[in-house]
Amino acid sequence: MFWFIAGVVINAIAILGVIGNAVYDAFTLKYGGHNGMVNLIGFVLGVVVLIAFSLKNAGKLSTANVVLWVPAAPLLLFFVFFLIYIIIVMVSKPDWK
Repeated sequence: MFWFIAGVVINAIAILGVIGNAVYDAFTLKYGGHNGMVNLIGFVLGVVVLIAFSLKNAGKLSTANVVLWVPAAPLLLFFVFFLIYIIIVMVSKPDWK
């Protein structure tokens, strides 16, 4: 159950990031957004989470975990590298504004 919750949390963070990007584009771009593919990825992640929950409710937890972790594994790797990057920037340049 831990792996299922972790996969949902990672996918939810990515979905929230896509929603934030879409809202930012809606308020700042003058002639429409050019991030249609990014928004499509957010929609696909939402569908993946819904499929995983329906598989979990059907009693197929291992299949739901596989479905969740196919997109969540690269996202987790990205989040880890991003965190390492932020730490390196903050340590190497204290005034990086």
